[in-house]
Amino acid sequence: MPRRSVALLGAFVLTFATAATFLWLAATVRVPPVAAGDSAPAVGVVRAFYAAANADLRTGDVSALERVVAPDLLDHALPQGLASTRAGLEDDLRALRATYPGLQLQPGPVSGHDGLVAAGVRVAAGGRGAFLGLPLPAPATAWAGSDFFRIAGDQVVERWGEPDGQALFQPWQQTALDLPLAPRQVVSWQRVALAPGASTSGFALLGPEVLYVTGGAPTVAVDASSAVTTLRTPGAAAGAVASPQALPRGRATTLAPGDLLLLPLYVPYTLRNPGIAPAAFLALGSQLVPEDTGAAALPFLEGAGITVQNLVGASTDVPVGPAVAALGQATLPPGAAIPAHRATGPELFAVESGSLTLAVTARQASVRRAADGAVELVRPPAGPATLGAGDGALVAAGAVASLRNDGAEPVTLLVATLRPDGAAGPTTPGTLAPSSTSTAGQAHVGGTGKTSVADACWGHAEIAPSCPFPVTASGPSTPDAGATPSPAWPTARPTATST
Repeated sequence: MPRRSVALLGAFVLTFATAATFLWLAATVRVPPVAAGDSAPAVGVVRAFYAAANADLRTGDVSALERVVAPDLLDHALPQGLASTRAGLEDDLRALRATYPGLQLQPGPVSGHDGLVAAGVRVAAGGRGAFLGLPLPAPATAWAGSDFFRIAGDQVVERWGEPDGQALFQPWQQTALDLPLAPRQVVSWQRVALAPGASTSGFALLGPEVLYVTGGAPTVAVDASSAVTTLRTPGAAAGAVASPQALPRGRATTLAPGDLLLLPLYVPYTLRNPGIAPAAFLALGSQLVPEDTGAAALPFLEGAGITVQNLVGASTDVPVGPAVAALGQATLPPGAAIPAHRATGPELFAVESGSLTLAVTARQASVRRAADGAVELVRPPAGPATLGAGDGALVAAGAVASLRNDGAEPVTLLVATLRPDGAAGPTTPGTLAPSSTSTAGQAHVGGTGKTSVADACWGHAEIAPSCPFPVTASGPSTPDAGATPSPAWPTARPTATST
């Protein structure tokens, strides 16, 4: 065959293959037709996109990304749970930066035709990630293996990919706190709503409380006489890391969704909802609940116009002393999992949608059913438990557990952890108090089946200053039966004592 004919045949084959590739691409990811143009500038825009994304992953600086991505970006490649916008893309990169430190995107061959660009992508990271102290799968699934772009001018205006297999882990907030009372407490998580005009006053008598604002514009005022600092951590914006701020005493501070409020032990406060829409919180706390009150936690907030929904709660070991409370949300597509790990402190999960499988191979977890509030124990040799929408689970410190989406629909999961300060991740826990077996209707304090609040403090000189009553050389002093709690109990030993 003449050389010219061979060349023409080769050009025809190449053109046909290229057209077939983009026809397949259009059929697979529904890429719309675009105007013809030179592909070289478009390929350059895509390479600039990955460079900008990597800069954001390294430093949190989105300035380069906002230059190369159009403000009205339509992004079809983001995991479920994120808006298909430039803000959603920035949220995705923010979550990856928090959960997979050091992660970078390495584009492979990049080719374009008529303003459409295809790129292969490989994820490079230093190792497995972590989410609120929980282990994450290998980072290879953190980004789709192929990206497809539509370019207009010098910006990405549309992106397609394969988001179905991508899990989304979004850390919300965390705060340091002290848990100084006893190594066994009732840890609980509640959803709280304040109706317009509702208010409540009190103080955290049984343990510190962490409130994460999810809606409305409530106000909080700390009593002017309080000697303890109350911290508010504003919701981080644009990838910034917010620092805790001390609340002014005696003056109301307005909170916003994304803010986290730490109410230390014995701090008198008043919460109000002056707005016309309900205010909502997720309330996490560890409480030293007196005997015979049952394993369910007492409501953190009470009063007219206040609605409390218990997500999960159980008597469990807690990390006495400096600790970190962290909250976030995970979206697990079918087949995705939080791998088996040993919990360093209590781990709490509340299923918002979908169906989740919880497996425990050491120690135990408590499952609270939404239908009737019944509590079930999950522990070996029993098989795994299935959690549906509204169900909650508390994995005990030291337990080995995993969570997996074995269903056909994505799972949306609220997550909270309470771990020792300095525990970088899910490892073998340090010294914990011996665990006692929980029974329904009984709160276990200090590792024994029937121990009073006073006894939990007695014998622990290092925690005496934080006890809700004086601890004397002869034993613990307790308030009179029926006495109204106050930030400082009387120094004189009352006549009535707890048993």
